Amino acid sequence: MGWYPHMMVGADRQVSLSRCLAIVVGLSGHAYLAGCGPPDPPPHPVPAGTVNAQREQDLDYLVAAIEQIHPKPFLRIQETNFEEIVEGVRLSIPELDDAGFHLALSRVLASIQDAHCGLEVFNSSAYPIVSSLNAEAFDEGWFVVSCTEDHSDLLASRIVAIDGQPYETLVDRCSEYIPAANAHRVVYRAPRWLMVPGFLHALGLCAEADRYTVEFELPSGEHISRDFLSGKLDSESGVHVLSGKEDLPRSIHPQSHETGAPYWWTYEPDNRLLYLQYNAVQTHDDYPFDDMVDSFLERIDQGGVDVVVVDVRYNGGGNNGLIGPLDRGLTARAQGGDLDRIYVLVSGRTFSSGVDVGVRLRDNASAPVVGTPTGGMPNSFGNRVPFILPNSKIKGACSSGYFRLVDGEPPTLNPHEHIGRPWADYSIGRDTAMEWVRAQGNERTTTPP
Repeated sequence: MGWYPHMMVGADRQVSLSRCLAIVVGLSGHAYLAGCGPPDPPPHPVPAGTVNAQREQDLDYLVAAIEQIHPKPFLRIQETNFEEIVEGVRLSIPELDDAGFHLALSRVLASIQDAHCGLEVFNSSAYPIVSSLNAEAFDEGWFVVSCTEDHSDLLASRIVAIDGQPYETLVDRCSEYIPAANAHRVVYRAPRWLMVPGFLHALGLCAEADRYTVEFELPSGEHISRDFLSGKLDSESGVHVLSGKEDLPRSIHPQSHETGAPYWWTYEPDNRLLYLQYNAVQTHDDYPFDDMVDSFLERIDQGGVDVVVVDVRYNGGGNNGLIGPLDRGLTARAQGGDLDRIYVLVSGRTFSSGVDVGVRLRDNASAPVVGTPTGGMPNSFGNRVPFILPNSKIKGACSSGYFRLVDGEPPTLNPHEHIGRPWADYSIGRDTAMEWVRAQGNERTTTPP
């Protein structure tokens, strides 16, 4: 049912040496990467003698790690503003408990607005998570898509408030602590952060650090409240809002190939449509990405394909040096007139190298982008370097590379056609974006010459 991951950031944007050289030639004059060999984090100091002094060491180490590892730490925040945040944390150290100090450090790293950076939060000793619920963002709000069986009556309910605070207010309040470069990433990530009572308690938004009360609006319209404890699973099994529904489109969820590879394709003869779900920019030993691309392109060459859909709505990134064969193959066939149209589906979950896929097919194959704005930027950071704070032992990661694919600094990859994610559609198993794509093909085939 997709319980929450242990770390704070999504898949990394990586690049090989050969890919570095290719980008330099292709984008002459554009700085994109601080170097193909990432720097090491700073060495740990000898621990200071008091708790407050050790916290200052951790704060100073975090700042040193950012300045030593990150290629452009002040691209999105002025250095003076960053220094003000750091000094504010330093002055507050004597007043903070462990969770509050952890939170303050998270804000320091999040302030540089790089979603590849962050400190470990989920399932840490400072912030145990409520594991009973899994909520996701939709056009109409945040809804419970899966949960443990003992809370199955909450499936399909909308989260209204936590400890009396409206959910939308909580998302806004926690946004400066979530590593993100745009609001779309915050909206996607927020449900995970708000499943942590200790996080909200440290923010002063709930009364206790290990429990809170959540208000739900049931599908019937009735409002109910329920208490939840952090760090406890009431049941080992879970249920999903779409469990038991028949004839669900495979595209409505991220799925794997039978080998476990994070990509698969299928052909829809009635629509003359070839669909590729591409969930991670990675390869797989039992089904290499290049082999998948070869078979995918061969199916186009067999004929009977008018429309290709590349779905990266669930793609959190990976190694962008792997994208080339798919990009070149589809671009050649689009420019050669072998395809009527290529569509790229994106969402707020599309991140890092997943955004690269959309940018390249948009620019090279003239593929319209369909869906909602991406959680990642077309130009962004990557090549994370892990580090551990010397005294608290909090784990973190910081980008060491910068990837520049387009001019300017657009905050997101905006779709040509905005197709939202309505809860009313998803809850009955309807893939709104794919239905829109199919409708475009039907309109072309039914329009008189």
